[in-house]
Amino acid sequence: MKKETSTETIHTIKTGNCSSRSGKSKLTYLIGTDSASEIHFRIHGNSGNGFFNNDWIPLKTLLELLGKSGGAFTSFTLHPLLKGKSNNTPAFLIASLLEEGIIHRSLSEKRCYELSDVSVFMAKIKPLMESKKVIEKDSKPSKKKPVTESLVSE
Repeated sequence: MKKETSTETIHTIKTGNCSSRSGKSKLTYLIGTDSASEIHFRIHGNSGNGFFNNDWIPLKTLLELLGKSGGAFTSFTLHPLLKGKSNNTPAFLIASLLEEGIIHRSLSEKRCYELSDVSVFMAKIKPLMESKKVIEKDSKPSKKKPVTESLVSE
């Protein structure tokens, strides 16, 4: 999948915390918006040893990719979006989407997830988007260094 590249600034409107899917660490994620009011997710911190990629990922792109699964999916569904990046990032993104109620555990497939009604999430996030309050704490991504392309062998 082709990654959208942009030099546009994304402003953080929410900082969230959740457990990793393994339950071994606590994750910090950011939700931000760009000038077109598109929502983006970013993994920001991990209390464990796992590396991650801290690029902003458009929610629209995540939903399109998850929607193509046709039903239940795992974090592997997000791997094409993050090819050549940290293998932890898709599972960390799944954890953040689960925490925000964008996805839920599948009732029919073990270890799988399904899309939830995204309008519920949008109703919660809309006031944050309209408040124009920006959290500028994302200048320090985390105590852990994110995986960069220079560290990944092709």
